Amino acid sequence: MDENDDIEVLINVVNSFEIGDEVNAGRAELGLTRVLPIQMNLNTETVHNEPVFLVGANVGGKINSIKESQVLLDYRLITNNHPDYWDTLLKDVKKHYPNVRTMAVNQIEVTKKFIESGLGVSYLPISMVKDEIEADNLIEIKPEKIVAPDSETYVLTKVETEEARSFIAFLKESL
Repeated sequence: MDENDDIEVLINVVNSFEIGDEVNAGRAELGLTRVLPIQMNLNTETVHNEPVFLVGANVGGKINSIKESQVLLDYRLITNNHPDYWDTLLKDVKKHYPNVRTMAVNQIEVTKKFIESGLGVSYLPISMVKDEIEADNLIEIKPEKIVAPDSETYVLTKVETEEARSFIAFLKESL
């Protein structure tokens, strides 16, 4: 980004479902989102793809020995914290674990705090929990029956300027 120090970057955080509207209306030159937009006139490019893991609290190392099947029976599954994959994932979880109890939370940061407090487990993209796993606050729970999805990040543009292309290239290198 140093080579473009004359470009002003303003960041406006909105719900993933609203980003397409922001770009389409010209209120943003580009947008980052985890869902494909409904606006067919926008340029959409995948800039990042990453695995999603089932994570739980690392309570004295005890949960390390617990299996997916046990965790999904003992803890609430915190859902709806990602805009794209929960509909399909939850159907798969309920197919294999019909008695799973859920709790809908629409923010990943709140989900992580709930998990760290022992209130549940969730499927989250690795980039969202990497620091907490490295700090031993959260742990990855190995899958048994559930095939977790990947999470994709898209960049949206209406008009691709040279500045936007440079920024997209920077994002791809950074992520």
